[in-house]
Amino acid sequence: MISTLGYIKLVLKSCTLNLYQFNLNSQNYEPTNQKYQGRNSVPCSYLTIKNQNVVTENGTIFFGLNSTDLVKVRLIIDDLANLRLIGEKNEPFSGVISYY
Repeated sequence: MISTLGYIKLVLKSCTLNLYQFNLNSQNYEPTNQKYQGRNSVPCSYLTIKNQNVVTENGTIFFGLNSTDLVKVRLIIDDLANLRLIGEKNEPFSGVISYY
């Protein structure tokens, strides 16, 4: 997974997300000391989003949201290395649109 501008890369190794930062001088990604480990330390070869959680291939929750009424969930990393799991609720618009 690569951030919007490509400065940050996440690589899954031994069920840990390892953070790499792009070095403009060497034109390569270099490892940092930042790692994201999930709730459970189980071996895994990939992660996916299922039922509002990021899960391993055997269904173990890596991390997730504590909500049951979400219609979409996105895993996002920005160029400052902020990793976010964002949920979107299915709520009808109840406001008023004004025309000028």
